[in-house]
Amino acid sequence: MIDWDKIKAEYIRGNTSYRRLAEKYGISGSAVKAHMAREKWTQAREERRRKATGKIIAAAAERDKERADRIYDAADVLIRKIAAQIEAAERLCATDASAYATALEKCKRVCEIRGAADGEELEGRVVVIPARVPVEDEDNE
Repeated sequence: MIDWDKIKAEYIRGNTSYRRLAEKYGISGSAVKAHMAREKWTQAREERRRKATGKIIAAAAERDKERADRIYDAADVLIRKIAAQIEAAERLCATDASAYATALEKCKRVCEIRGAADGEELEGRVVVIPARVPVEDEDNE
């Protein structure tokens, strides 16, 4: 007796053709093809592939989100450290001010990238860096 459920499951699961299954189980290709058509094996195989692809995409998206969260959190820590250094400085030379501005600009870009994806989550998050520290030219030091 032919176990059509087993043959169908093997077809849906794998990358084998109905002809190979026919050879493997010693039945005619036309018999397998008839069962395929009647029971819509091809559609079932495609549906299984779509679901598998969806799971792969969802897992990749989750990894990307976790990575983006870590990058955003690191940028946030860096922004706080820069702000603390600027606040603690009695004097700030132009080179330091430029380096801080560059670092902050890069952090801002990181936050904006995430902000495009998670705008609502970021609403209300503003980092203010006090302008109390005088910036002096390096030549005057």
